[in-house]
Amino acid sequence: MPTVEEVIASFENAYPGLIRMGLRTYSVTAQQTPEVMEGDTLEARVTALHAHSDECPPNATLHVSVPLIFDHRMAPQVFGRCAVDYSVRFWSFEEDEADLVPQEFARGNDENLHWDEEFAPSNYEALVDRCPEKIRAKLNQPNMTRSEMLDALAFGDFDAHRRECERLKAARVSAQ
Repeated sequence: MPTVEEVIASFENAYPGLIRMGLRTYSVTAQQTPEVMEGDTLEARVTALHAHSDECPPNATLHVSVPLIFDHRMAPQVFGRCAVDYSVRFWSFEEDEADLVPQEFARGNDENLHWDEEFAPSNYEALVDRCPEKIRAKLNQPNMTRSEMLDALAFGDFDAHRRECERLKAARVSAQ
């Protein structure tokens, strides 16, 4: 049965190109089931939930972070039987990316800013329109079209991302 560290190493070994693009794996969490007691450690939960996969236990989530400039079209949604949860980080390991983050993405101290506002499709459009050559260079794809850049940055499918933002906004507004 793999340990949390082994699951992370297995994922990173399976996707070295994503690691080079800036993906960082930071944890594995397991959903609680009747076999897993509330006080168990994460390691115990992952061990208890492990069934038939050598890569990732069932009912678990592998948490990764990616830079804002990342090609999500290449990123898996599942690894073994483990869901992969992506979070976008606005800081980078490379100082030359600081100018790529448009002001629209800057959350600042606004705790009331909702996900659909922070990751609004217009923010991605502004980024792609402002610095397409830097995006192409960062993703090492010099011939990317505007549409391809939007898909790459907006979680793999820009139109689906737009629809999800609209759905989230509508649900938030109707709940008020």
